[in-house]
Amino acid sequence: MRKRNILIDMRRFMMLAGFMFSVGYSILLYITFLFAFFNGGSILVLVNSFGEMWFEFFLIPVVLFFSVLGLYFFLCDMFKIKRGVYEQ
Repeated sequence: MRKRNILIDMRRFMMLAGFMFSVGYSILLYITFLFAFFNGGSILVLVNSFGEMWFEFFLIPVVLFFSVLGLYFFLCDMFKIKRGVYEQ
């Protein structure tokens, strides 16, 4: 019984993490758009100004994975889709 509760809590954590990552990247994209909009339609984006290129290379796919997983869990809960071990 305890294992099931841990899985449910992990699912809720994934939903929250996916939501937060999605909102974070949406805000980042919108800010980038606003800079381009108010700068005559273009900006220069450097991906290695501070040596963060490789970190972001691995971080962005992980964040996208958690965003998709969080959205999946949210939609399953919203539409009451049954998934075996997560059933209460």
